[in-house]
Amino acid sequence: MKMIQGTLVFFTLIATHGLQAAPEGAYLRSVVASGSGCPASSPELGVVLDQDELVMMLPSMLVEWGPGLAKVLSRKNCVITLDVAVPQGWQYSLGSWENSGFVKLDAGLRAEVGLQYFFEGGTGQRLSQIFQGPVESDFRFRDVFSIAAQSWSTCAAPRKLNINTLVRIQSNVSPPEPEARGFLELGSHWESNILKMQLNWRRCPV
Repeated sequence: MKMIQGTLVFFTLIATHGLQAAPEGAYLRSVVASGSGCPASSPELGVVLDQDELVMMLPSMLVEWGPGLAKVLSRKNCVITLDVAVPQGWQYSLGSWENSGFVKLDAGLRAEVGLQYFFEGGTGQRLSQIFQGPVESDFRFRDVFSIAAQSWSTCAAPRKLNINTLVRIQSNVSPPEPEARGFLELGSHWESNILKMQLNWRRCPV
């Protein structure tokens, strides 16, 4: 496990959908990352919490598919673990996720950008963006968890939040097209690599 490095990330602690703003005393204790998409060789950069914004750096994640390429190159993930100090009487959850990148797929290939979050010891929620070949395009998307579907931190003893980001390319036909090629990069070189996540807050039930 290592400190996150690479792509700019903003965790915005604001009220949405009638929820409340981040309470006074909420802050980030630590952030660590693990997984094939968080290489230890990335240059280490800082983490800054400025009032209601957390600014971090994450690596861009690149996957490839094609003749002669090892299958391990077609899938990467990065698990981000957040230790958030939660004032007594409050809960938080992940409300939305924004990301961007570039995808190029031949016919017969399928790519996925996915995000799953869960609190330690509990179940979580998942979002995903699917691309079907043939396609060649930059992309930017924003997914929102419905209030009813959100998993919330516990009130008794808040636990760390794990956010697993996954990128992968797979064959969409059987048998696979032998000459099919694919490429997907989460985060890109044509602009600053920005990943945005938003935390929702509410008071614990009485």
